[in-house]
Amino acid sequence: DLGITPRDDGGQLSGNCLEGNACLGMINAPSFIQVGPSSGNFGLANTVTIQGAITSDNTSIRSRDTLTFGDGANEFEINGASSLFLESTLGDVLFNGPVTVTGGGGDGESEGTFVIAANGNIIGEQARLISDGDMGLNASGDIRLDTIDAGGRLETYRFDSSPLPYIDIGGTFSVSNVLRTGASSDIRAAQGIYLDTTNINGNLNLTSSGGDVFVGFDLFATGTANAT
Repeated sequence: DLGITPRDDGGQLSGNCLEGNACLGMINAPSFIQVGPSSGNFGLANTVTIQGAITSDNTSIRSRDTLTFGDGANEFEINGASSLFLESTLGDVLFNGPVTVTGGGGDGESEGTFVIAANGNIIGEQARLISDGDMGLNASGDIRLDTIDAGGRLETYRFDSSPLPYIDIGGTFSVSNVLRTGASSDIRAAQGIYLDTTNINGNLNLTSSGGDVFVGFDLFATGTANAT
């Protein structure tokens, strides 16, 4: 909450679509989709709500406060085939309903980028994240999703530095359906780790300093699996 009360432009705007906020439907652009500047807070919409499919080779969507995808009912996809970057600098990234996020495959000359970052939580109880290579995540609070499917490793995204080769969050890490990675994975979550079907090409390390570590239906790792 930024402490800002958006205005309705004399009654012409309603709901979350008020002055200073951005509300968008389906967008299809072959080369590039950019909502918000590529860095910093200046020029960012307070909130961004997208209720339609996003399709492009490079997709960058940033908000100051909550960044929301989905209408709670319909299935659609957020895609950045070569690079995908979704960020809320002060709030949450929310996937409302059965939303699939894909991309990060690169352009044939350079590696792709798949990043989702939030100063709060990354939440999507029905959301599926699918990356062709490494998947960068960063959240101060929880990460709660249906599926994570990464062709490479999971890593902590850092804007001004190289990514860290592990996930480290202050809340709960929960993947209720499938967690699959193409490389060893190290997940650290202060308030607990909860997984169901887990398939890791390499080693798996799960660490929670203040909560439970639970792996449910099925666990497969080509290397070792450790939980503390």
